[in-house]
Amino acid sequence: MTTKYYALLTNLGASKLANAAALGTQLQITQMAVGDGGGTLPTPNATQTKLVGEKRRAALNSLSIDTANSSQIIAEQVIPETEGGFWIREIGLLDADGVLIAVANCAETYKPQLQEGSGRTQTVRMILIVSSTDAVTLKIDPSIVLATRQYVDNAVIEVKAYADDLMAKHVAAADPHTQYAPKASPTLTGSPKAPTPAASKNDTQIATTAFVQSVMKAHTDNTDPHSQYLLKEKRSSATDSTSEDTVATSKAVKDVKDSSLSIKGAVTAGVDVNNFGPVDDYLGLWYFSSVTPTTASKNLPESTVGILEVFKGGSWGCTQRYTTRFGAMYVRSLSAQWNASAPVWEAWSAIGEQPIQGYINDANAALTPGTYSVTGAASNMPMVSSPTGILEVKLRLSSNSLLQRFTSITTSSATINRSWQRTLSGTTWSPWTQTTLRPNELTTQTDANTLTESGVYYGNYTNGPSGSAYGFLEVKATGTTGVISQVYHSTTANQRFIRTCTSANGWSVWVELVRADSVMNNLVPVGVPMPWPAEAAPSGWLKCNGASFSATTYPELAKAYPSLKLPDLRGEFIRGWDDGRGIDTGRAILSLQTDALQRITGTLEMGNGIGLMTSPHASTNGAFTEGPSREQTPVTQQKGGFAVTFDSANVVRSATETRPRNVAFNYIVRAA
Repeated sequence: MTTKYYALLTNLGASKLANAAALGTQLQITQMAVGDGGGTLPTPNATQTKLVGEKRRAALNSLSIDTANSSQIIAEQVIPETEGGFWIREIGLLDADGVLIAVANCAETYKPQLQEGSGRTQTVRMILIVSSTDAVTLKIDPSIVLATRQYVDNAVIEVKAYADDLMAKHVAAADPHTQYAPKASPTLTGSPKAPTPAASKNDTQIATTAFVQSVMKAHTDNTDPHSQYLLKEKRSSATDSTSEDTVATSKAVKDVKDSSLSIKGAVTAGVDVNNFGPVDDYLGLWYFSSVTPTTASKNLPESTVGILEVFKGGSWGCTQRYTTRFGAMYVRSLSAQWNASAPVWEAWSAIGEQPIQGYINDANAALTPGTYSVTGAASNMPMVSSPTGILEVKLRLSSNSLLQRFTSITTSSATINRSWQRTLSGTTWSPWTQTTLRPNELTTQTDANTLTESGVYYGNYTNGPSGSAYGFLEVKATGTTGVISQVYHSTTANQRFIRTCTSANGWSVWVELVRADSVMNNLVPVGVPMPWPAEAAPSGWLKCNGASFSATTYPELAKAYPSLKLPDLRGEFIRGWDDGRGIDTGRAILSLQTDALQRITGTLEMGNGIGLMTSPHASTNGAFTEGPSREQTPVTQQKGGFAVTFDSANVVRSATETRPRNVAFNYIVRAA
């Protein structure tokens, strides 16, 4: 009979399993998927990468080796009663990467949903034969899987058996409670107490902590509790003692030897100190009385008379320290094993305070750590016209890397106590950076054109913005490029102005800086009426309601309305002033004109007791000009005469005033 239901490894699964077995790793099978096969019983295919009609995928509940056949692994998944509504015809196992490892078909079974009235918890099991079960493992999250009744029962049996075994061993043990003192030889626990014996007591009574402490104190207070030994002072390792009865240890002898470098003598010009290594001929103190030729030929840190110390120490067994006659100190060590023919040394590093080096006329030439005095004529300084001051060369990191800091010392309040700094990397200097901005109060009128150094100034200036009085002047200078910017902040009005200066073009004109919220106000002149869609006027604006205003409060508005009274535009239309055109003659600006209707005239025509009144479209001195059509009003004949009735409401819209079609806005005027 042909096998109808079976499971097999997919090609991907077989490849992964073989790879895991070869590398000694494990294939983690994490999930099981079930499907309906697309409506028919499928045939498992090793080339499959997914189920034909997958309906559910979830974590495995268990993965175990069959006790009857060690080549078979059994995978189980529990489908809870809350899930269902599909047929189960195919099963798949997936690894941690989501790859289909094995596929199987199974006898068709329907998994109902609980609301269908036949809910049940169903266990799906797949048995798979593999060549090496050691290469397969289950990666499971116990918080998201369901346990079968058999799984729980087996776990309970295992726990009970383990607990029974522990209890049996506990009861059978001779001393199951080792934390307690046995009766034959008790070991006390907690904090037991006993009476304290006298200090001279010497018997079998228990010695308390108080008794022990009293005995130890008497021992330590004794001047010589161990008279059988030499006194501590007699065996000191101190190197500064000249006592004849003090025993010198081997360490003391070595310390004295190492700390006493012998004086080797003077060194002549041109000797290369790179050759002074960890050999007896060079260990000691050397005096350099001449520093010519250049330091490069001798590899000293400075071209200055000084003392060279060569002693054992450092990572590679030798260190050199050079101290100049000015107090500057440098140190370096070997950076490789000593080789007399080609020694390799670290770069000299400056330590301690740097000496005063004297005057300097070019900052780029100050390469030796120390303090220099600078005059106003020095070059390569932070300002175009540098004041006098102090130049500090600090932190000599290597032969071509250091820090310069310049502090101005002048009698001018505009430049005193200002500082800049820069660094040298290789052969490239960084730009000078100002590290202090000092406010300077100017109590008298000052020419703004002369304030070219960075700072914040206060005073009354010439060459300031037009109409400027007292205010703050913020100056930013870029240094050697000669570009300067000034920003003026008025203290009498909420205004700011800016200008710049270059060495080629001089000072630019002052330009007012305005806030973004005031840009629109500056586009509308004071006094211009504007339609506004709200009842209240915004800040800086007034309603055009005929009210009076103060020229002191609104000086610019008074220029537009010298009468100090706003026009009343409530319910009014604005008409352009004629200004000599001849359409609306005889009018003055801001004059009021009442409403009016263009004149309408006509003629009563009689005939057969009925008359018609004709309204031409226009007339000139009583002579009518016929238009394309005429409006006619019936005339009613009455006994004793005629009564003529005319009402324009019969043919056009009528009101108590003549007006065009319009929308009501609130007219406001910019006041400030």
